Amino acid sequence: LSRNDDKNPISSNKLDLSPYLSSDGILQGLFAINRALFGLIVSEDENPCGWHPDVRLFHVMTEDKKRIGSFYIDIFKRSTKTRAVLMGPLTSSIVYINMNINPPTWDDMPTPVSLEDTVSLFHEFGHVLQFLLADKHHPWYGSSGDSNLLDISEVLPHFMEHWVFETSILQTLAHLSGTSIPDDTIKAVQEQRRRDKAEESLRRIFLGQLELELFFAK
Repeated sequence: LSRNDDKNPISSNKLDLSPYLSSDGILQGLFAINRALFGLIVSEDENPCGWHPDVRLFHVMTEDKKRIGSFYIDIFKRSTKTRAVLMGPLTSSIVYINMNINPPTWDDMPTPVSLEDTVSLFHEFGHVLQFLLADKHHPWYGSSGDSNLLDISEVLPHFMEHWVFETSILQTLAHLSGTSIPDDTIKAVQEQRRRDKAEESLRRIFLGQLELELFFAK
């Protein structure tokens, strides 16, 4: 983390990707990445029977159409739902993702999505895969799927986050949303990501050193 980083802040306008990204485009891109990485197909159920008209249901299948599990996405913000962004289990093979994205003004308009919400959606989808693909008979796997060892519970979610910041992936998400992101905007987003991760690493190193001093000092 360079001292010059604080002297040269990145304009917030450069980091705003909502004009270039839409919810449908992001979902299409996310599912395409999922298929390329894991060989899994995600298809939408046209009759979701959800708890709200905005809720969508998707099924995760292998290439030979064997269903592995399903997940609901409740993507839009509402006054009657939690503001938390999370993945939760409903059964051993059905989970849900809760998001809080502002709905479009009109039903036929695309839904702009921020970079933060895009990262969150990729992250929570990682939790979906980790839950649905887990060996539920393994000793460390709890009945609700929440008992994963802490050192692996965030591996796949953070792995999925990584792809959002790849130039080709960002442009693909924008293309599927009907737009194109300027190169300087992508570079600004990647630079801010580098700064954020550097600061996060420094914080974790400090906390680790503090813990060693507090609990192992003579």
